[in-house]
Parts: sequence; structure tokens; C-alpha cells
Amino acid sequence: MKKKITIATDFSGTAQNAYLYARKMAEALNVPLEIIHVAAESSTPLDVKSLESRLQSFEELYPHGPMENVISKVTVESKVLQGKTIPMLLSISKDPMIELLVMGNKGDSEDGENGFGSVAASVAQKAECPVLIIPKSESFTGLSNILYASNLESAIMKMMKEVQRIGNYFRSALHFIHVNNNASEEETEIIQDKIFNSLFEKGDPAFSFNLASISSENVTQGLRQYASENDIDLIVMVNKQYEVFDQYFEFSETRKMVAFSEKPLLVLHDHDF
Repeated sequence: MKKKITIATDFSGTAQNAYLYARKMAEALNVPLEIIHVAAESSTPLDVKSLESRLQSFEELYPHGPMENVISKVTVESKVLQGKTIPMLLSISKDPMIELLVMGNKGDSEDGENGFGSVAASVAQKAECPVLIIPKSESFTGLSNILYASNLESAIMKMMKEVQRIGNYFRSALHFIHVNNNASEEETEIIQDKIFNSLFEKGDPAFSFNLASISSENVTQGLRQYASENDIDLIVMVNKQYEVFDQYFEFSETRKMVAFSEKPLLVLHDHDF
């Protein structure tokens, strides 16, 4: 049985755009698509039925717009779940059949602490599967250039292999970028050696790549600037699980990228593969 892409929606315009992105990606990957909405625990059976109807007609929200460019050959299913949004999404992220959990994001400047963007950041940090965050204005046109944010924590063989797998499938150029914000030369060399060894483990790689270290006091700003200047289609970050005390520091960087990235952001976890 094929794995699926799951898109979580709150019926906002941003979520609708994320759906279009997820649908085109599902078509490119030839996998089924699942749309879910998490309703309040207090929702009545009538409320749930109404929400199910909205989900079933989700494809018709743009009958004369972007949907015209989407070939209707993707198997789409939908369902309404009841509960608290974040715990419910974290629970379904444990489903081994989910290849990717997709969410839309306006950015914190518009969402506020209780908005869906804040939900997206929390889910991206703690999910049991890869999470793809789609900014409000992005559309899927392929993945010609992928940026992999590399540091000592992300320079893990299985993570880099997964990025290479994605790059091979979409024939992407891979950009392994380390933001040098006061890192030692020794640390930078270790990161680059790990990436280089991974790339050439089985001979010359079948894709083009760029391995670089850039200087910036702010990791998020450095990655955003590189992405803008190099036509990046997807940014990949690794969110590693730590003890509670350490999580604040690692998670804050992921949250910043979720909030402010103008590019789609794929968050991987050290337990995903």
C-alpha cells in the first residue's frame, strides 16, 4: 500500500493554497492525498456533518482559478476529527502510512499566538513524521533547488540520504548550507567533511550540489537571504529531539523559520527514518 500525503486545513485561504501545493506534489509523487480538519471537542454531530460536507467540496473552492491547472488524477479522501488541534495532529503524525504532513502558514505577524501558524510551528517541532509548511503565496512548480540547513545536528547520514533521495526524484540541485554564526573552523570542517563523505559514499553523485558556509549572526536571516538569492524552492531543516532544557534553544530556531520563511519549509526529525 502506498503512503499518503496528509494536509491539515482550517479552511482559510492559506490552507486552501497549501492544499493546491499538496495536491500537485501528490500528483508528482503518485501518492494519495488525505484532507483532515480538526473540529472542537464540543462540536455537535450536525456541526461535524457540515464540516464533512465542506471537506468533500474542498476541490471546488477554486472552480475557475488555480484548480484548472491541477490534473484530477489524484485519489483524495477527507475526514473530520474531534479534539484539541495540536494533540490531535501530533497523534495522527504517528501513522506509519503518512509520508508527509502538510500545513499552511501565514507567518506569526498575521497569525498571532493562537493562529494556525502557531499550530504549524508546534506540530513541526514535535511531530513523528516529516512536516511540510507552505507559506501563503507559494505554489508547487517542482523542486529545482533544495537548501539543506546543515550543522552538527543535521549532518546525520540518514537525514542527508533522505534529502538526496528527494533531490534524485525531482532532479534537484542540492545546496548544503552552513550558517556560520560564531562556529569554530573545526566545527565547520567537521560538518563539511560529513556531507562530502555522504555525497560521494557510492561514487560521484547523480545530481549537482553546492556545499558552502555563509556568515550571518542570525541563522534564520542567513538562510532566508541565501534562499532568496539562489531561487530555492524548498528549505529543509532537521529538528533533533533533546532533553526538555535544551529543546527551547533548538525549537526556537525551527519556530523562527516556520514564522518567517517565504519558502516552503520541510522539517525532518531524527526519528523519522
